[in-house]
Parts: sequence; structure tokens; C-alpha cells
Amino acid sequence: MNGEPTIRVLHVDDEPGFGEVVAEFLERENDRFAVSTETSASGGLNRLANGDEFDCIVSDFDMPRKDGIEFLEDVRNDHPDLPFILFTGKGSEQVASDAISAGATDYLQKSGGSDQYTVLANRVVNACDRYRAEQELTAARETHETVLSNISDTVFITDDSGTFTYVCPNVHFVFGYSAEEVTERDSIDALFDERLVEQDELEAEGEIPNVETEIVDKAGERRTVLVTVKQVAIRDGTRLYSVRDISDRKEREHELDASQARYRSLTEDVLDSSDVGTFILDSDFEIVWVNEAVEEYFGLDRKAIIGADKEELIETDIASIFEAPARFAEIVTTTYEDNTYVEEFECHVLAGEEREDRWLNHWSQPIEAGLYEGGRIEHYTDITEQKEQKAELERYQRIVEVLNDVATIVDPDGTITYASPSTKRVLGYEPEKLIGEDRFGFESPETREAMADAIEHVLRNPGEIRTVQTRFRRPDGSWRWLESTMRNRLDDDTIDGILVNSRDDSERRRRRRQLQRQNERLEEFASIVSHDLQSPLDVAEGRLELAREECDTEHLVAASRAHDRMRALIAELLTLASEGELVADMEPVDLAALARDCWQNVVTAEATLVADIDRTIHADPSRLRQLLANLFGNSVEHSSTSPRSDARGNSVEHESTGSRTPSGDSPEHGREAVTVTIGECAGGFYVEDDGPGIPPAERDSVFEAGYSTAKDGTGYGLRIVERIAEAHGWTVRATEGSDGGARFEITGVESADR
Repeated sequence: MNGEPTIRVLHVDDEPGFGEVVAEFLERENDRFAVSTETSASGGLNRLANGDEFDCIVSDFDMPRKDGIEFLEDVRNDHPDLPFILFTGKGSEQVASDAISAGATDYLQKSGGSDQYTVLANRVVNACDRYRAEQELTAARETHETVLSNISDTVFITDDSGTFTYVCPNVHFVFGYSAEEVTERDSIDALFDERLVEQDELEAEGEIPNVETEIVDKAGERRTVLVTVKQVAIRDGTRLYSVRDISDRKEREHELDASQARYRSLTEDVLDSSDVGTFILDSDFEIVWVNEAVEEYFGLDRKAIIGADKEELIETDIASIFEAPARFAEIVTTTYEDNTYVEEFECHVLAGEEREDRWLNHWSQPIEAGLYEGGRIEHYTDITEQKEQKAELERYQRIVEVLNDVATIVDPDGTITYASPSTKRVLGYEPEKLIGEDRFGFESPETREAMADAIEHVLRNPGEIRTVQTRFRRPDGSWRWLESTMRNRLDDDTIDGILVNSRDDSERRRRRRQLQRQNERLEEFASIVSHDLQSPLDVAEGRLELAREECDTEHLVAASRAHDRMRALIAELLTLASEGELVADMEPVDLAALARDCWQNVVTAEATLVADIDRTIHADPSRLRQLLANLFGNSVEHSSTSPRSDARGNSVEHESTGSRTPSGDSPEHGREAVTVTIGECAGGFYVEDDGPGIPPAERDSVFEAGYSTAKDGTGYGLRIVERIAEAHGWTVRATEGSDGGARFEITGVESADR
């Protein structure tokens, strides 16, 4: 209905079947109609007596016991202005004359065929719109008179000689005289101590403002007043006096705007200033009048098109401005070929030099009487905002449908009044099936009290938000954990309830339990490694020291190296165990800043870091630091021990878990300085170097535990990188860098800045 008010119609006809047909056709013609039917005048009067409200009555004439004219007379006793249309099959000038004399709004003869219902619908709409406009005008006039009767300033209108033609009813506030007493005076000058203005001065200036003078009121008291005199051109006179009593309140400014024309043509005023573009066409479909809105919407000069043939104008100037010119031209020109029906459709005006891009609703109908009978009136209403709002609403509805969250609104007692479309996908219920149901009835007994406490809390504390975890029963009897956030929106007329946003928390709770179990196993493993392996190693190293005091042999040196390797392996295994724990809590981390900070703690010889990335990701900072340290150390140690010319086949992996000294030569020993780059790739980031790289056949093996080509490597450095990535839910792979070096890509990374 585009926001237009409903038209409530009471149709009275002693033929029930015809009444039903009329109701059906009217409601089809215009979705604003809501039609009620009665089969007798007494039935209709009972409806009115019982307080039923209607915007229009449509009645047959020839009915038993009480005909349509008698029915109209009874209606007019209590409803003198209610639109009343006599819709009868008995057509005669006498009936029509009697109907109009009795106060009928309109008279329409039944003619057979469906066109009569279109005409009836138009008559009803016009009668109701006119009735509402008259009510608004009456209310405005009453308001105007009330305002004029109660404002502190008073107003007079006189002719050139000073004779009163209008006196404001509130004149007694200032002068103490009634309006009648003032009117009886010879001229305006009799009210003031001095002559306020000369006619030639007023004509020259057009207005003499703020003349301060004194008067003597009816009680004989002197008052100081401020008078403004204006030259006007209205039917009632030529001078308008505005008088303000400033005896006690000179500081208050309260000027009247008296420039309005009191008897301006209502039709011209409404139509020409209306936002609805209007064409009036005569019986030859030539343009006899258009308003300003047509100029704005169509980019036409209305003076230039008066008298133009509308059909020719459509072909030459109008159709081309529309998105679908052929469709527009066909629909509109067809109404000229068969000017018997109402047409309504939407059309899209494209932007041009003299017009804006906008959507218009075309509505037109035949002119059935008057000077332009046989012609047509066309209205174009700007519906751009409604179209945009509709598109925005559809977008919002689509967003709500695909969200993983479920939004519900409940009354303070827990009754569900709204459920979002996502309810079906997340919880298994059709949204409309939940309306009117008790929310507590879907909660498990152990969480029902928590839900009630949360609702009670936000009712007591309207400005606060409450979050609660509950179990919700699905239609198949299964249960889903929900994390629900509640807000009190009883003060919002649109929501009028407790807004509950619920998210399925089942998977997160399952993952949390899995994390707990896995971390417990890893902690147990770390404890075994730390105690059961390091304790014997401590004993062995102690025995080795004692043996060195007793003898000196190369076997003791080899045993010491073996002990060092065992201790390195234990350290790596402990790191591997701790880094394998799944990450439960992450925070935003600036990759470039963390990389630069981490680089400072890695022995990098003459190596260079290029942080070619500007990205913030969700990660555990300490574990991400370990990952980068291992990758940086791998690149530095690997590239500093083998020159490009002979090391491509040997460069697989050199782990770095901290600040360690590279085992190879620096550039001072004839090696090239390596450049390590951290940059952005699809789905994550990469770390690469310009060293000799990794042979393709070995790229899948470098992450295996114990795999290393370094003489003293443990083989766990890149394995730790992989475990840290997996703990975050990421994926790491080895590939070839842009300069042929080793490149490690970490993907599946969630950005915090996008």
C-alpha cells in the first residue's frame, strides 16, 4: 500500500451475492480497501451505532423496509460528513437529485461488467481522499482561528481609508475592546494617539516596521505597543496592522507572518506545490496543465509543453528518459487508445542534465466530468526512497537469514514474539512455529533457571547486557548449547521486548573439551620427557665428569657430545610437546612488528630481514614468535653454511629454537649474505630466503620429526613450526621462493584487520 491509509468501506445491498462480489472486486482493485457488507439499512445503522468506524458507505437504493435515501438521511443525523455513495441499479435523474439533496457524496449507477467496480473504486478513493483533505483543512482552519484567538499580538486589516475589514478575535488582550466594538469605529486612527503611517510612505516602502506608540485601552489605562504596518494585496483590504503589547515585555519578539493570501485557490495551491507530478489532458490528450514536480522529475519546461500532444511528446521527449522506454510508451499510450480504466505501474527515470535518477509510480484515470471530461489525469509519485528502503530491507532480511546467530524477542514472561529466519537453519524450527511459545519450554532443566535469572536481571537493569549459556531442545530431541546475549528493549516500540541473540556454542564447547584432553596428554608426555629422560642424563653426565678425573680418552669426548645431543633432543621434544597444544585464546598480532622484534633475538650473521607485509592476524603471540624464530633460524643457518654454487642439494633444514650461533661461515668466509622476507600470500603469509632452496622431492619430508641434513641438527625445528601452525588451525607447506630459495607458506590464517 506504499504507506497509504486503509480505506474502510461499508457496503449495504439487499442482495448478499452482489455484496460479496463488490467486496471482492474493490479489494482487488486497490489493496487499501477493507470492505464490510450488510444486507439492510438497519444492519448498516447497527454497525455505526456499535462504534464500527468506516471511511465510506456504499449503498444500494432500492431496498425493502428502508431505501438508500432513507438510510442516507439516518446516517447524516449522526455522521453529517461521512462519504456516502449511492450505488444503485435504479438510475433516474430523480433518484440522483434526491441523493444529492439528502447529502450523498456521489451517485453511481450499476452498469454490469467489471469496469463498474473500477469506477466505483476510483469514486470511493476520491471521496475518502477529499473527505480527509477537508478534515485536515477544517482542523487547520480551527487551529488557525484558535491560534489567532490566543496569541498575544493582535491584527487588523483595513482599506486605504483606514476602515476595518478584519479584526482579530484577540483584540481585547491588547485594547480591552471586543472585535465588534473595534469594527464599529470609524477608522484605525481612532485606536491610537497618533497617525501611524501615510499612504504614500507605505506604498513607497511596502512596510513600516516596529512603530512604537501608546494607546488607551477600554479601562482607561495607557499601554505601549509596537505596530508594524504592511501594504498588502488581498481581497479584504490593503493594509495589515500587527500590534504587540510591549508594556511589560518589550524584549519578546513575536511577529505575525501576514503575507499569506487568505483566499488562495486551494486546488491551485495544493496541486502546484505537491510532490506528485501531475499532467491534466483534455479529450484530445493535449496537455492543458502540469505542475512544478513534472518539471523536476522529467526535466521539461512546463510552459513549453502546454498545448502539446501528449502522445507525440512521449515519442519525442519523454520515453527516452526512462530505463525501459518502449515499455513506458506502450503502457501510457494504450490508456489514450482505451481511456476507460485506471493504470498504475512503476517506472525508472535515468539521470540527465535537468533531472535526477529516480523511481516514479505512474497512476492515471479518465476524467469523467467537468471541463476536461473525456480527458485523463496522470500522477507521478516519487517512490525512490521507498524503493531504496525496500532494497535495504531485503538486504537486511538476507543478512539475518544467513547469519549464524538466532535473534528472538521474548516478553518478560518468556513468551516468544519474534524469531529470525536463521532459526530454521540453526535450531530446526520454522520461525513462525515458535511465535507464542514459551521460551523456557525449550530449555533443559539444568539451564532453565540461568535463563530466567538473565531475563530478570535485564528487566531490573534496562541498560545492562547479560550473557548466559543454556541448552536448547531441537525438534528431533537433540540438544544444542547456546550462548545468548540479552538486552532489554521494552522502551523500543519496534522491538517491545527482551532481545535475545543466540549463537550455537556446541562446537566451541566440544573443541574446548578436546583441547583440555589433548593438553592434558601433552602435559603428561612433557612430564615424562622432562623427568624420566633428563634424570638419567644428569646421572650419566655426572658419571662422565668423574670418569674424566680418572682418565683421559677420546671416548669420553664422544660420550660428552652424545650427552649434548641427547639434551638438545630433550629440549626440542619438550618444545614440540608444548607447541602441539591447541590454541584456545588468540589476540590481534601485528605480523611485521612481531617479525622485526623476533629477528633481534636470532643470530643472523650478515643476514637481512625484509618485512614486506602490513597485516594483523589472530594468533598466540608467544607461539607465533617461536614459529618465526625457527623459520628465520632455518633460513640463516641453512644459507650461511652452503654457497649457492654447491649447496642446493644439501639445504633442507637447520632448526633454530632460540638465539643460536650459525654452524657455517659468514660472508667473511666467502659465503653470500642471505635475505629473509616475510610477506603476504593468499590466505595467510610466507617466510622465504634467497638461499639454495629445498629439492622438490624433499619438501614433504622436511616437517618429519628427526629429519635433518645438518650434521648436528635434531630434526625437530620445522616439525615444531608445523605443530604450532596446526595448533592455530593453520596449514604450512614448503615450496620454492621467488629467487629460488626456500619458501614456507602458512595459510588458513584469520585476519584481524579485514
